Amino acid sequence: MAAVCLLAALSACAPGPAVKILADGTALTLDAKAQTVSDGTNVYRYAVYGDTGNRTIEITYPNGAVYRQEARDGFSTGTGSFGTEGFADPYAMCELIADSVPRPAIDRLGGGLLILLGLVGLLSPRTAWQLECGWRYQNAEPSSLALGLNRAAGVLGIAIGCWLIWL
Repeated sequence: MAAVCLLAALSACAPGPAVKILADGTALTLDAKAQTVSDGTNVYRYAVYGDTGNRTIEITYPNGAVYRQEARDGFSTGTGSFGTEGFADPYAMCELIADSVPRPAIDRLGGGLLILLGLVGLLSPRTAWQLECGWRYQNAEPSSLALGLNRAAGVLGIAIGCWLIWL
């Protein structure tokens, strides 16, 4: 499992087009390279400013109308000009666009590091204890509780590392 997480973090696979099916059966297709969303009839241009925590998504409709969604610390607000009636739902398009924005590289790097440290704690809890506090004392041995806690911390580190990579 940890090896799969590490391989996923380090792989550079090019994603295919993202697709979202709406309740009415319309398929929204996102082309991240061209920065467009298509509903099969119309093509909408978009731009993303900022990062995953504080970002603005701006969608330009085929008729020139603009919809803007700002997300700050988990809360989002949307504003738009009139003239978006009869076109694709801006909320659905923003969700599709937000899901396609790549995560910062630090998340993948930090996740990979946590997985590696977690593997040390899980597979060799004595080594993890030695690195943590055993180097401070001469001829010291870890207790069985310390070894068990290092194993549990290793499992937790692997889980959090995988979460940072994939979510």
